[in-house]
Amino acid sequence: MPLNIKESINNLLTNITQEQVDTWCENQEEEKISVEEFKKRFSEYSNKGLISLITAISMSKNIS
Repeated sequence: MPLNIKESINNLLTNITQEQVDTWCENQEEEKISVEEFKKRFSEYSNKGLISLITAISMSKNIS
């Protein structure tokens, strides 16, 4: 079954936390923003975008 990139990204964005957004911003060397602003701005609906979100989520869970 093929992976639906946009649906996968939207599922991740639905439950993203501030810590994960902060990690994503640090990885992208961008200014930190709120979760709401991140969801509005996020437009990388591609394999690269999905990988960057998964990376931020997995890194933030390992930071504890």
